[in-house]
Amino acid sequence: MSLSSSRMARGTRLLLVSLFATLTVLIGGGTKVALDLRDRNARITALEAELDQARQQIAAAEVSLSERATQLAVTEKEKADLAKKLDNSYAAVPVGGRVDFPIMRGMAREGDTVATFAKREGTTPDVVIALNPWLKGQKGGQLADRASLWIPKR
Repeated sequence: MSLSSSRMARGTRLLLVSLFATLTVLIGGGTKVALDLRDRNARITALEAELDQARQQIAAAEVSLSERATQLAVTEKEKADLAKKLDNSYAAVPVGGRVDFPIMRGMAREGDTVATFAKREGTTPDVVIALNPWLKGQKGGQLADRASLWIPKR
């Protein structure tokens, strides 16, 4: 072999070694890319499963919300019906014939309070307030002179 063929063989060997090294890096890098892709695909699959679970939970929550909205509508209607019945229970009822009510009318004097008026009329402030509900909160307050108030018969 001549010197130039030896150099050529040596150059070919170097070329082959560098080609082999390049292929090794590429194959190793390709393996890493393949592993990364496999991990990515596994993660995507796991996330899709979580997404499906979340969608199922949302659907269940929407059904529950719909049921509760229906229950609320029924409850609101029942509440309105009860309020109407309560209002009707306060309606005046005609009384036929002669009725003797166990109350009479008393007149407050100048400077009277609910307590002094009640004491003078032989009753308690609570009874006076019960018979005259507009007086609530005036237990210690002054009554108007000549105010007409309901009191129990003696």
